Amino acid sequence: MAQVFSSIVSALETAIAGMTTGNGYNYTYGSLDTYKHVSRTYPAVFITFQDEDGVYGDGAWVDKIGTRTLTTFGVILSSTQTSGGIDVAVDKVTDDFKRMLHAQLATLQAAGMIDYDFISTAREYALCKTYPVRVNNQFAINWRQSRITPSST
Repeated sequence: MAQVFSSIVSALETAIAGMTTGNGYNYTYGSLDTYKHVSRTYPAVFITFQDEDGVYGDGAWVDKIGTRTLTTFGVILSSTQTSGGIDVAVDKVTDDFKRMLHAQLATLQAAGMIDYDFISTAREYALCKTYPVRVNNQFAINWRQSRITPSST
């Protein structure tokens, strides 16, 4: 991926690390992309990127490539976070990620993001009492880069 998108990914990771109850979020988010079960803290967050599509801007985008990347923030909740009810916990996670993207918009734009769109929230229920649900919040991240100098916006 382009350096611009790598900067956006780094800014997202930093923003997620700052999602704590002390900063006004419903949860303090733990591990980020930690696939080893014993090393995770919960709620654990996983970011996946897919379906990168080219989009075209207006005439002001001379020599620019506009891109829309579907981004999923998957959050695994433990039974501790869902003790008040799974639906309530899912709503809190969704609210937190919407809030984070809005609160960090200036930082993300400085990294190269133009804006974002909320797409959907999906729940994956597990047959495990310890980690009963994974919440998948999907956003479209819109960004652009220069055709001439791909490392710049």
